[in-house]
Amino acid sequence: MNARMASHGVWPEGGRRGVFSNGEGEKVANKTAASTDPVEVDAPSAEGPLEIVWADGHRSRYDLLYLRRWCPCAECTEHGATSTHVRLSREVGALGRRMQAIEEVGSYAIRIVWGDGHSTGIYSFDHLREICPCEVCKPRQDWMV
Repeated sequence: MNARMASHGVWPEGGRRGVFSNGEGEKVANKTAASTDPVEVDAPSAEGPLEIVWADGHRSRYDLLYLRRWCPCAECTEHGATSTHVRLSREVGALGRRMQAIEEVGSYAIRIVWGDGHSTGIYSFDHLREICPCEVCKPRQDWMV
Protein backbone atom coordinates (compact mmCIF):
# COMPACT_ATOMS: atom_id res chain seq x y z
CA MET A 1 0.00 0.00 0.00
CA ASN A 2 1.31 3.39 -0.92
CA ALA A 3 -0.52 5.54 1.60
CA ARG A 4 0.23 8.26 4.07
CA MET A 5 -1.16 9.70 7.26
CA ALA A 6 -2.49 13.17 6.58
CA SER A 7 -1.51 14.67 9.92
CA HIS A 8 1.39 14.11 12.30
CA GLY A 9 2.52 15.10 15.78
CA VAL A 10 0.54 15.68 18.93
CA TRP A 11 -3.19 16.19 19.18
CA PRO A 12 -4.47 19.59 18.03
CA GLU A 13 -7.68 21.09 19.40
CA GLY A 14 -10.54 18.77 18.56
CA GLY A 15 -8.48 15.58 18.41
CA ARG A 16 -6.12 13.87 15.99
CA ARG A 17 -7.23 12.15 12.86
CA GLY A 18 -5.13 10.63 10.12
CA VAL A 19 -6.63 9.62 6.81
CA PHE A 20 -4.61 7.37 4.57
CA SER A 21 -5.17 8.86 1.15
CA ASN A 22 -3.59 10.50 -1.86
CA GLY A 23 -4.41 13.92 -0.43
CA GLU A 24 -7.57 14.19 -2.53
CA GLY A 25 -9.71 11.91 -0.38
CA GLU A 26 -9.04 8.80 -2.45
CA LYS A 27 -7.41 5.77 -0.89
CA VAL A 28 -4.16 4.94 -2.60
CA ALA A 29 -3.15 1.31 -3.04
CA ASN A 30 -0.92 -0.50 -5.47
CA LYS A 31 -2.58 -3.82 -4.73
CA THR A 32 -6.04 -5.13 -4.03
CA ALA A 33 -7.30 -3.76 -0.71
CA ALA A 34 -6.75 -6.26 2.07
CA SER A 35 -8.42 -6.43 5.47
CA THR A 36 -5.19 -5.07 6.97
CA ASP A 37 -5.18 -1.92 4.82
CA PRO A 38 -6.32 1.00 6.99
CA VAL A 39 -8.51 3.68 5.48
CA GLU A 40 -8.60 5.84 8.59
CA VAL A 41 -6.67 5.94 11.87
CA ASP A 42 -8.22 8.09 14.58
CA ALA A 43 -6.88 8.89 18.05
CA PRO A 44 -9.16 11.63 19.37
CA SER A 45 -7.12 12.21 22.54
CA ALA A 46 -4.09 11.06 24.50
CA GLU A 47 -6.43 8.92 26.61
CA GLY A 48 -7.76 7.10 23.54
CA PRO A 49 -9.26 5.05 22.24
CA LEU A 50 -7.42 4.35 18.99
CA GLU A 51 -9.88 3.65 16.19
CA ILE A 52 -9.14 2.18 12.78
CA VAL A 53 -11.45 1.83 9.79
CA TRP A 54 -10.19 -0.93 7.49
CA ALA A 55 -10.52 -1.20 3.70
CA ASP A 56 -13.03 -4.03 4.06
CA GLY A 57 -15.32 -1.77 6.14
CA HIS A 58 -14.48 -3.31 9.51
CA ARG A 59 -14.01 -0.89 12.42
CA SER A 60 -11.63 -1.60 15.29
CA ARG A 61 -11.59 0.30 18.58
CA TYR A 62 -8.61 -0.24 20.91
CA ASP A 63 -8.51 0.74 24.57
CA LEU A 64 -5.03 2.09 25.32
CA LEU A 65 -4.33 -0.31 28.19
CA TYR A 66 -5.17 -3.19 25.85
CA LEU A 67 -2.82 -1.78 23.19
CA ARG A 68 0.01 -1.23 25.65
CA ARG A 69 -0.28 -4.80 26.90
CA TRP A 70 -0.10 -5.98 23.28
CA CYS A 71 3.06 -3.95 22.59
CA PRO A 72 5.03 -6.05 20.09
CA CYS A 73 8.51 -4.82 21.03
CA ALA A 74 11.26 -7.20 22.15
CA GLU A 75 11.28 -5.80 25.68
CA CYS A 76 7.54 -6.33 26.22
CA THR A 77 7.45 -9.76 24.61
CA GLU A 78 10.78 -10.75 26.19
CA HIS A 79 11.98 -11.64 22.68
CA GLY A 80 8.90 -13.79 22.12
CA ALA A 81 9.20 -15.75 25.37
CA THR A 82 6.24 -14.15 27.19
CA SER A 83 2.90 -15.90 26.92
CA THR A 84 -0.18 -13.99 25.87
CA HIS A 85 -1.77 -14.66 29.26
CA VAL A 86 1.17 -12.99 31.04
CA ARG A 87 1.17 -10.05 28.61
CA LEU A 88 -2.55 -9.38 29.04
CA SER A 89 -2.33 -9.43 32.85
CA ARG A 90 0.78 -7.21 33.09
CA GLU A 91 0.55 -4.11 35.28
CA VAL A 92 0.85 -0.82 33.40
CA GLY A 93 1.19 2.50 35.23
CA ALA A 94 -1.04 5.49 34.53
CA LEU A 95 1.52 7.20 32.28
CA GLY A 96 1.90 4.00 30.27
CA ARG A 97 -1.78 4.23 29.34
CA ARG A 98 -1.49 7.64 27.68
CA MET A 99 -0.25 8.37 24.17
CA GLN A 100 2.17 11.24 23.74
CA ALA A 101 2.26 10.80 19.98
CA ILE A 102 1.44 8.38 17.23
CA GLU A 103 3.61 8.17 14.13
CA GLU A 104 3.36 6.41 10.81
CA VAL A 105 6.05 3.81 10.11
CA GLY A 106 6.34 3.38 6.36
CA SER A 107 3.00 2.27 4.99
CA TYR A 108 2.71 -0.84 7.14
CA ALA A 109 2.57 0.27 10.79
CA ILE A 110 2.27 2.92 13.47
CA ARG A 111 4.54 3.63 16.42
CA ILE A 112 3.04 4.88 19.66
CA VAL A 113 5.05 7.03 22.02
CA TRP A 114 3.61 6.30 25.46
CA GLY A 115 3.42 8.76 28.34
CA ASP A 116 6.08 6.86 30.30
CA GLY A 117 8.57 7.24 27.42
CA HIS A 118 8.22 3.73 26.01
CA SER A 119 8.29 3.94 22.21
CA THR A 120 9.98 0.86 20.74
CA GLY A 121 6.82 -1.02 19.77
CA ILE A 122 5.96 -0.90 16.09
CA TYR A 123 2.33 -1.93 15.69
CA SER A 124 1.97 -3.34 12.18
CA PHE A 125 -1.47 -3.12 10.65
CA ASP A 126 -1.43 -6.93 10.40
CA HIS A 127 -0.83 -7.13 14.17
CA LEU A 128 -3.51 -4.55 14.93
CA ARG A 129 -6.10 -6.37 12.84
CA GLU A 130 -5.13 -9.69 14.42
CA ILE A 131 -5.67 -8.36 17.97
CA CYS A 132 -8.90 -6.46 17.21
CA PRO A 133 -10.95 -6.73 20.42
CA CYS A 134 -14.42 -6.53 18.84
CA GLU A 135 -17.01 -9.28 19.28
CA VAL A 136 -16.63 -10.39 15.66
CA CYS A 137 -12.86 -10.86 15.85
CA LYS A 138 -12.53 -12.08 19.45
CA PRO A 139 -13.70 -15.67 18.80
CA ARG A 140 -10.89 -16.11 16.24
CA GLN A 141 -8.37 -15.16 18.92
CA ASP A 142 -8.98 -18.10 21.28
CA TRP A 143 -5.75 -19.69 20.09
CA MET A 144 -3.75 -16.74 21.43
CA VAL A 145 -4.58 -17.22 25.13
